[in-house]
Amino acid sequence: MSIIHYKHHDYNVAVDEEKRGKHRDNCLCYKCERFNPTPSDPKNNCRIAQILFSVCLAFGITTVMWECPAFMKKIIESGGSDES
Repeated sequence: MSIIHYKHHDYNVAVDEEKRGKHRDNCLCYKCERFNPTPSDPKNNCRIAQILFSVCLAFGITTVMWECPAFMKKIIESGGSDES
């Protein structure tokens, strides 16, 4: 494991080089129907995701949601389920 440092949203952060930039690939939120991260309308976002995002902003961190009691599988536009 190689730890690197870089600037991310005005913060100097450390990250495992192999995991850098892979947050969205691993975060359950991006596969959830409730997830709507619109900065202009935070009340339209999942309450859990919004609170977690507030913590990320406050501390300059990035988190991955692995497990969630509010998860609802996102329905893709073609009408099928997102199996990824």
